[in-house]
Amino acid sequence: MKKIRVSTKENPYDVIIEKGCFKDYLDISNQYKFTSKIFAVIDSKVYKLHKASIDKIIGSANLYSESIKIVSSEENKSFQSLQKILEKMISTETNRDNLLLSIGGGVIGDLGGFAAAVYSRGIKCVQIPTTLLSCVDSSVGGKTGINLAGVKNIVGSYHQPSVVLIDTEFLETLPKSEILSGIGEITKYAFLTDEAFFSFVQKHLDDLLNLDQKVISRTIEKSIRFKADVVVEDEKEILGIRKILNLGHTFGHAIEVDQNYKIKHGQAVVIGILCSLFLSKKLGIMDNAFFEKSIDMLSWFKNKIDIKNYNARAMLKIMRKDKKNFEGKIKFVLLQNIGQTIVNVDSDEKLVIESIDEGMRFFK
Repeated sequence: MKKIRVSTKENPYDVIIEKGCFKDYLDISNQYKFTSKIFAVIDSKVYKLHKASIDKIIGSANLYSESIKIVSSEENKSFQSLQKILEKMISTETNRDNLLLSIGGGVIGDLGGFAAAVYSRGIKCVQIPTTLLSCVDSSVGGKTGINLAGVKNIVGSYHQPSVVLIDTEFLETLPKSEILSGIGEITKYAFLTDEAFFSFVQKHLDDLLNLDQKVISRTIEKSIRFKADVVVEDEKEILGIRKILNLGHTFGHAIEVDQNYKIKHGQAVVIGILCSLFLSKKLGIMDNAFFEKSIDMLSWFKNKIDIKNYNARAMLKIMRKDKKNFEGKIKFVLLQNIGQTIVNVDSDEKLVIESIDEGMRFFK
């Protein structure tokens, strides 16, 4: 069992990584002295695939539990879904001393985490991510929230979990598109960390897609250790350090909305990283050698992501609403080299449009 400590100031917690560890939830719960009263927010598809193991835990005689199943989609990452969760918590007499289990991918993690943040002004939460993307990214760091008025994650709160339980057995039932989405987010970490991890990821992209256990475990651990260090330094993105984790996301969120969420988040992040590379090059931030090296890495995705039509100007309009903007300008995270980022970069909108066109056409 691998255990990573996220030493946030107000609420430090552990991330546990082990195949099959969800089955040990009761032992882990006792170890951390969690309450036996739980409310579970569960991805409905995950529940169908893993009904026996989930029922065995939340239906245990050692627990008093209530649950709600939610269809995981960006459209359901809404006030309506949040209200449905909170009303069920009220009707089942969930109390302030109860524990919320969030079992699912990023959408369910964000919804469940936000419900935990606002119910009774905050209750404890355990994140149990079931997608590769949520394992390496959204389950750690305490960002929770919902979408509103076509703007992704515009309403939310920071609410750190009490434990993150990563059982890689859940990944075995994922469709290839979900695994590919997770690899997209892993690629972001490859660019942000160091040359060794960049090379490791590039070398093992096919192994990741095929869920090679050794490669998956090492990659999840490295990604989380990096993110944990960043989160501890800048938990609520006040100092600007945490903004580096948004590499590719300013473009990526706009791409998701423009494509009506028909492509997965991690795939949009890959395209967003590519758009960021083009913009970095246009602004003279990176040299040709690194640009070509980066393009070589992202070429692996070329026949795996399909873009038919897009509207660059509509995407620019979406980006103007991004919550990371300030002073009335779109702010980008751009790259100089592996592990060398520049945050809060603004650009002439003509160059942004050109970068969108070049990035999107790469996958068209």
